[in-house]
Amino acid sequence: MARTRTYSWADAQELAKASRGMSGLEFNHYLMEGGEATRIPMSSTIGFTITESNLVVW
Repeated sequence: MARTRTYSWADAQELAKASRGMSGLEFNHYLMEGGEATRIPMSSTIGFTITESNLVVW
């Protein structure tokens, strides 16, 4: 029995360009608000979505 999984995603270079000038927190918010258009391949592979992003200070 063969199994296949196919993915599609936006060009990673476009996400990299969009992230320039943003902090990590700002970029996480950008990914959360962008929906499928900003979904990264890894999130499809392991089945996660960003639902919350907060600043943590150690």
